[in-house]
Amino acid sequence: LSSTQPHPFRMSTRWIVIDGAPSSGKTTVVHALQRKGLRIIPEVARAFAEMELARGKPLEEVRGDPRAFQGAVIDLFVERERRLPPADTLVLDVGLPGCSAYVRLHKLEGLPDPLAAHIHRYNHVFLFDRLPFEEDHVRTENEAMAIFLDQAIEDAYCRLGDPPTRVPVMDVEERAAFVISHLPLLQSPLPQRSS
Repeated sequence: LSSTQPHPFRMSTRWIVIDGAPSSGKTTVVHALQRKGLRIIPEVARAFAEMELARGKPLEEVRGDPRAFQGAVIDLFVERERRLPPADTLVLDVGLPGCSAYVRLHKLEGLPDPLAAHIHRYNHVFLFDRLPFEEDHVRTENEAMAIFLDQAIEDAYCRLGDPPTRVPVMDVEERAAFVISHLPLLQSPLPQRSS
């Protein structure tokens, strides 16, 4: 993926992205932002995994084949962002570019490149510093993978020319306040295209 060039004509949006490695507290803060009145868009990978688990599939079947799982997730991310209105103020729990970190982690050559497929420019990207790693019912990563993903996700946004703002470890309300403090930028006019 190192030679990937971003899409030459990227559409500006008013979307705010909360991203980070597994177990960085993203979703908890996204829900806190929702309680403060912001419109959120849930994480695609987790929603997909939970839907498959609810159908009775074991986690090993849902996530046991990284190529099949990441391929499906990338397709869902592309479709989600294609359908979202660029002029709406939205908080996205993870953005499409972060998928490239998982492609790198699992060395999944031949999958569609998330960075090449990314045709939007986010208003702001926040990258959450990691919390102590915790396993859960849909997570297959471990501490070492989370350390790799933290840097690889940051690299993905930087390669697109959208360096993220790091959000340090704080309590949930402080992290939500940190994000909100950057939101006045949304009041500026939305250009039609940027490159």
